[in-house]
Parts: sequence; structure tokens; C-alpha cells
Amino acid sequence: MSRYSYRATVLLALALTLSLLGWPDAAHSADPEPSDQSSSSIDGITMRARPAFQGNYRPGSWLPLYVELENQGPDRQVELQATLRSGAQYATELDLPNNARKVVTLYAYLPVSTRRITVRLLDADTELHTQQLELQPTANRARTVGVITDGTAAPRPPARLPDGSALSSIAFNPGDLPTHALGLGSFDLLIFSDLLTADLSQAQLDALQAWVLRGGQLLIDGGPGAERTLAGLPTQLQPATITELTTLAATDLFGPSTSLEANVIPFVQAQPTTNAAGRTAYRVPTGGLPEAAQLIEQRYGRGAVGLFPLPLGHPALLSAAETPQLWADLLEQTNALPANAGAPDVTLDAFVEGNLASALTGLPALAFPPLGLLMLLIGVYIIAVGPGTYLVLRRLDRQALGWVVVPALTVLFAGAAYAIGYTQRGGDVVLNQLTYLELFDDAAPMARARSFGGLFSPARQSYALEATSIGVEAPLLRPISLQGPWDATLGGGSAVLLQPETGGAAVHDFEVAQWSMRALTADTLVDYPALQAQLTLDGATLRGVVENTSAEGFADVVLLQGDRIVRLGDLAPGERREVELPAPAADRRQAKVAPGTTLSYLIYGDAIDQSNQAGGTPLPAHVQLRIRILDAIFGYGPDPRGGHPMLIAWSATPTLDLLPVNLRAERQHLGLVVSEPPIAPGAAPLELGAGWLHKRFVNAQAGLCYGSLGVGVGLGAEPVLLQMTLPRDLYGFRPTELALISDTDGPWMAETQIELYNWADRVWEVLPISGRGEPLLLEAPERFVGSHGRLWARIGSTAAQPSFGCIYVDATMKGTLP
Repeated sequence: MSRYSYRATVLLALALTLSLLGWPDAAHSADPEPSDQSSSSIDGITMRARPAFQGNYRPGSWLPLYVELENQGPDRQVELQATLRSGAQYATELDLPNNARKVVTLYAYLPVSTRRITVRLLDADTELHTQQLELQPTANRARTVGVITDGTAAPRPPARLPDGSALSSIAFNPGDLPTHALGLGSFDLLIFSDLLTADLSQAQLDALQAWVLRGGQLLIDGGPGAERTLAGLPTQLQPATITELTTLAATDLFGPSTSLEANVIPFVQAQPTTNAAGRTAYRVPTGGLPEAAQLIEQRYGRGAVGLFPLPLGHPALLSAAETPQLWADLLEQTNALPANAGAPDVTLDAFVEGNLASALTGLPALAFPPLGLLMLLIGVYIIAVGPGTYLVLRRLDRQALGWVVVPALTVLFAGAAYAIGYTQRGGDVVLNQLTYLELFDDAAPMARARSFGGLFSPARQSYALEATSIGVEAPLLRPISLQGPWDATLGGGSAVLLQPETGGAAVHDFEVAQWSMRALTADTLVDYPALQAQLTLDGATLRGVVENTSAEGFADVVLLQGDRIVRLGDLAPGERREVELPAPAADRRQAKVAPGTTLSYLIYGDAIDQSNQAGGTPLPAHVQLRIRILDAIFGYGPDPRGGHPMLIAWSATPTLDLLPVNLRAERQHLGLVVSEPPIAPGAAPLELGAGWLHKRFVNAQAGLCYGSLGVGVGLGAEPVLLQMTLPRDLYGFRPTELALISDTDGPWMAETQIELYNWADRVWEVLPISGRGEPLLLEAPERFVGSHGRLWARIGSTAAQPSFGCIYVDATMKGTLP
């Protein structure tokens, strides 16, 4: 063999070897569910794991992890775990018989920015496999958009909106849609673009529907693929029916522009639908587009679903100068956590849930022993170590023994105090539970139940607990800190939180330190036929009927709107009450309570005032706890409850039970039920006084101020945007009279300038504001109220350096509904 043929043979063998070595990687790259690491086989078991959404997630949310298992060995019962550095381990137990191949979804709650998570497969105490997954947290406070498509022209949101807020876009395939709604918690908006939704599983559709109910926003992209996208969705997620597919010239949409890459854009003509609650979908003014091309949207629960007639991935919509504003109009304006209100990674839900968890320590089961018993013990101790010791030792002529007797008595009484405390509470395992229930009037009888359970242990011990729920979806348990929303450590300690494939959740190795409490929480949807209310707005008077349709009684039931309140007391099962809220005070400064008064004070203000008087008795423990819970939910920022009427009640029946296994525990529960009853128009023209509009300052979190008229704003160098929104049932309101009310705690400065946005002409109009607190009647008021119930105000100053005080803006209206 020549030297050249020998060299060629060696090169050929080397090439064959490299190709064989590279074959497994090529096979994995073709797999529809690739893993972060190559799989390996131990005792016939193969494991491959990957995170959903390419590992992108929002801190403070659940992330689905997809794990593929294959067993070519003997039958096994294994436990799959996802381990966090905090000590929490999310796990599931499953059978893995011979020749089985399973794809398992495991959900892990990531409270803060985490770059890695470890997935382990255990057989008893033997670790069969371990794999570390790489994660990518989204930017702090960025809005997150998920794009799911079967097509090629996927929508691409801009990196930033016109107001400077960041958008984070994540594209993924339909297979990554989880089967539990909490797995979608990383997203503010989901876009379905040219997607064959008929291929989605029922579990995926149920999870999508539950995510929207909780506050998510689903957007169906327009164009040729819109019809098949709509077709496979539940009727509750279909805001419109498509009548025709046609085209529009790009210049008809945006006007002449040299930046447009296409002259013709396909779009769908559609008609808004009416949902089961009788509400008709509405058009949202979008990016200056003509009405036929505007977003059609329908509220569902706390969220919304919309159909945008144009394909967002079309080149013209990707390159137009109006695109950033278009996306700003498509995105829902949600209640954001005020700046500096919590840690950078804390979401609004996590902030509220942290506040609620901290209230677990206030339940009466952890109260001090009776005050009279403590005072008696202290009194006996003072007498014993004081005159008692002196008189006894003097009679015995042994005063020098006082140095021994006094310490001995101190030890004796300390032991007695310990014995009393242990008898009263110290030997008990105590399980305190709180539930926050939000009822959805357009998905009756559905409710969102956030449950919290705190386990108090008299000794350092590891516990096992089981969870039973009346929910329509499996509960996902996670630890939560009792120190409030600023602590994201999940409460410290170890725990294995099981997510069984069937049945309820469970926890084992839940370690609690001596005389300490650790807490767990779950977020589920439940069937909850409880309180029902039918309200009618007749002129300025709100009246209706409230009925308890459940088998349990409710305590302290109240109906309120703005700062007006009616106390109904306790409602027995089947009991029905008529209610009426009178018209609000014409002068806000003469109202019984100041605007912006906290919800807890509106309800319990009389009891609070009496306890603060000289000689007043402290508030009962159960009232103090209710105040604490209301403040935890509705006291975190400006105008957290909005202008929609609210029905509030207290329940003693939990929707999720946490039970220690083979152990007796003293249990107590308190539940808050909150509903927003539907509003129907009465015979008289509607009159909306101050307090009906939900106010949200978009770009002034740092400049917010609180004064005599509630929440206002202090002006800086840039104008402040104020969004005022009608209750959902009043969308489409046609005002015949609109009065803008501006006020300040100090003198009104002539440099102050207020503008309202004209939706018809898409321009800002400067208003002739003349004085403090004087209503300004506006001509042709319908141009200032959008079809989606919004008024926009811009507040600024012509002064070079504005530095005057808190400014308040509100509006009152009269008009009709179509």
C-alpha cells in the first residue's frame, strides 16, 4: 500500500468515526423535545429533561419542566424531583414498568431570579439520574409576550413601547402550552398566530381558559390563519365571529409611507359576539387604525381575549412607524406594583400573597394566654419575692438566705409560666388557614381561591401533609414566607412538594423548627355557588338584591361602590336581601369619609373610632384579623379596588384542606369572599359621580402623593398620564354630559395644564382649567370616552421647574348605554 493510499484510508476511518460519534447529537436535534444535556442509561432507565419556553420565565411564577423517561429494565416506582437552592423540592411519584416511555410535566415555582435548576430521578434513596437545566429570567418589570404559531410569519413585538417600558418576547411551539394554568404565569399576553387550535388537548384549552380568568390576555392574530385559530377555542375565548377574509391597502391603514414593504395587507372582517353574561365585545382604538381594523376585545374573568383583524407578522406591520403605539394599544393596562413597594422581582400577585401569608400568625390559635392569668401569676411573683420573702425570712431570722431564696423563686415561677404556656398552647400542633376567594360573575359559579396554611410546631420536626381540594384543577403547593412580600426565601427549611399525576397534592419532609410556623400556599379555580347579586344603576342610585345561594352562612356581608357602603350583616343559607346605595355627595370634601379611605376603614371605621376613644376597649381579635387581611389585599397602592361595585363577605369553610398525616392538629380557618356583581342600566339616564372611574397614573409611580382627596400626583419635568376607566359593564357608555374636576390641597397654580385625549380625532385637547375644585363642563363629551371605557388625561405644567403640591383629577358623567 502506498503512503498516499494509507493516508487516505486513515482519513476515511477518522471521518467515519467522527460521524458515528456525532450521530446521537444529530438524533437529539431532530427530537421534538430536545434536552439541555445528552441522555444516558443507568440500569435500563433513560432520562431527558428540558424547561418550557426555552428556559425563559418571570421570577415569581411557575415554570413547567418536561421530562422524558424510558425504562428498558425491571419495573420501578420512582420519584422525579426538581430541586431549588432554597431547599424546596417539587416532585412527582410514578410507576415506570418495563418498556414504558413517559413524558412527565413537573412545575417548579421560582421566587427570584434563578439561572439553574436540578432535576433528579430517585429510586428510594438511590439517585438514578441527575440533570442541570439552564434558565433565563426575564428583565425586572418587563411585560412578557408569548408567541405561539404554526405559520412562518410570526409576530415580533418591539423591544420597547412608546412610554419606555420594556417588552420581552418569547416564541414557542404549541407543544409547550402547559396543562395547568399556573404554568403560563410568566406571560402578560399570549398571541395565537395561524395556529391549528383544534390540535390542542382539552387539558391545554382548560389551562388557557383558567389563565385568562386569572387575569391573562389572549390575542388571536388576524389574517388568513385567524379562522382556524378561532375554530378550536372554547366559546368563552371567541370574542368575534369572522364574516369575510379580504385585503386592505397599507396606505389606507397608515397613510403614505416609504417604509412599508408591502402594499396589500390581508385582514378579516369580524363581528363582536355576546358572552354568557350578556356582555357584547367592544372595539379598542388601536394604533390610529380605521374602525374595521381595530382590536375586538371581550373581558373574561379578570382577563381578556381579543381578535386583531390584521396579521401582526406582516412586513408592513413590522416596519411601520406606528407599530410601537399599535402594540401599546393591544396590551392591557394592568394594575402594576407601585415602584419601591417590594423587591425588584416581586410580581403583584406575589406581593399580595406574601401579605396574606404574614396574616396567618394573627389567627387566635396563636394568641397569648388569658391576660388575667398572666397578671395573677405576675402579682403572686411580686408578692412572693418582695414582702413574702422578707417576712418569712425575718420570722425565721434567716435574712441572709435571701440571696438564695429569690433566685430559687424566680426559677420556680419561670417554670410555672413555662408550664402554663405549654398547657395553653405549647404542646399543640396548630394549623391556621386563610382563603382569598375572587368570584367571577361571567364564569359562574367559578372562583379563584388562594389558600394559605401555616403549621405551628411545638418541637423541631418534619411533617407530612395531604391536600384535598374542591377545585376544578389540581392544586400546586409551594412554601411561602411569613415575613411578608419582601422575603422571597420561601420560609426557609426543606420540603418535598408532591404533584401526583392523579388526586390531590401532598408534602413530606416539611421541616418546622421548635415553636415556629411554616406556611404553604396554593392557587386553584373552584366551583363556588355562593353569593349572587343583581344590581341596577337607576340615575345615580345603585340598588338590587343580594342572595346567599350556598349551604353555608356568611358573616359581615357588605356592598360598596367607591366610598359608599351598605352593611348587610350576616347572611344565612338561602337568605335574600334588598340593597340600595344612595347617590354620592355632590361635594367630595363634604362626604362622610374622605376620598381614598382604605377599604378596612370603610367597613370597620366605627369600631376603630370607638376603640381609639379614651377608655375604649381594644378591637376584638377577629376584627383585627379581618382588617389586616383587607389591608393586605387592598392597601398596596393607588386605587386598588377601582370603581366597580364590590360584594364582600367572610366564610368559615376552606376550599382546600391541609391535613397532617396521622397527627391531630388544632385547626382554624378564615376566608374572604370578594365579588364584582354585574350592573344593569335602569330606566333613568345614568349618572356617574366621583368614584366610578378607576384611576391609574401610568408614568408617575415615583411622583404619587396622598392627601385630602385621595391619590394625586406631584408634577415634575415631564407631563403625567392618567388613565380613567369605567367599570366593564359600562363600556360603550355614551355621555351627554362630562365634567372634569381638578383640585389641589394648596393654591391652584396658573401654570398647571390639563389635556384630554380626543379619541375621534386622535389628538390631545388643552382644557381651560380656571380654578380649584370647579367642575368644567365639556362640549361634545362623547369624543373623550373611548369605546373601551377609557378617558386619558395628561397633566403638566408650563413652568420651567414645577414644584407645587398634590394635584387631583376626576370626572363625572351623565349618559346612556346602547
